[in-house]
Amino acid sequence: MNNLINKQLDVLGGQKNNANKISQNRHFRESIRPLYRGLRKSYYGLLNEEVKLPNFLIVGGQKCGTSSLHHYLANHPSVWSPEKKELHFFDYYYDYGVPFYKRFFRKQPDNIADLLVGEATPEYIFHPYSAERISEVLPEVKAIVLLRNPIERAFSAWGMGVRQGWESLNFEGAIAAEGERIRGDLYKMSTDKNFYGYEWNHHSYLLRGHYSHQIENWLLHFKRENLLVLSAERFFSNTKEEFKKVCEFLELDEWYPEEFKNMFVGLNNELSIKTRKELETYFQPYNQELYALIKDDYGW
Repeated sequence: MNNLINKQLDVLGGQKNNANKISQNRHFRESIRPLYRGLRKSYYGLLNEEVKLPNFLIVGGQKCGTSSLHHYLANHPSVWSPEKKELHFFDYYYDYGVPFYKRFFRKQPDNIADLLVGEATPEYIFHPYSAERISEVLPEVKAIVLLRNPIERAFSAWGMGVRQGWESLNFEGAIAAEGERIRGDLYKMSTDKNFYGYEWNHHSYLLRGHYSHQIENWLLHFKRENLLVLSAERFFSNTKEEFKKVCEFLELDEWYPEEFKNMFVGLNNELSIKTRKELETYFQPYNQELYALIKDDYGW
């Protein structure tokens, strides 16, 4: 079983021997999905194009400031990025094949050989199979991760779910229901690498905050020096200095936009003191694992 799925099931208290049993209960849509995707892959294969694929990726995390970082980098004079953010190739569309991915990198300028190419999909760090897939297609790629206090991240993700209509529970109810909601998807993902886990994707509020597990999974496939981990809090409180670190990591000339503007400002909802205290206790051991791994302390 995939390393990251193993860790996620351990956190949720899942029984790994249930994976085969649950995977047999496939909906009709799931059963025809491989045929449909196979046909799409064949079609895109006919349109295979010569383009320059990414030198760097912003791989996570969700609700951690990746939109702002992507915006700043996309405007760097030595960088080219597709207009669309969050291509989701290495998590949800990988079975379409690399020619499908190449479609997003059309319209590259004539001097593309002199530019770095990048894209940002914050799901990549969390998806169990993305790192392995990326290593196969882009073995020398550099990756950047922004990490936010996992409590604030979870609350922000819940608020997004409420606004966009996929979350009907209050925050406390949503985190209490998380394990029951997403466990079945994890079982299916363990036996079907191309399964799209809707519940796992939309309702993983706490699990996404287990950052060390995700980084460890990434480092199974990439050299440590090709991964840059940043604190979202530091990034927004001292943006110029943190952005300089990004440029140095990517070996880009030092450059700054006219204005460092936060591209996404969430709603100022209030998280109850009781829930915050409970989550501080919950995340404390996972945060310590992260600090040991990255040799830094974010003070969460």
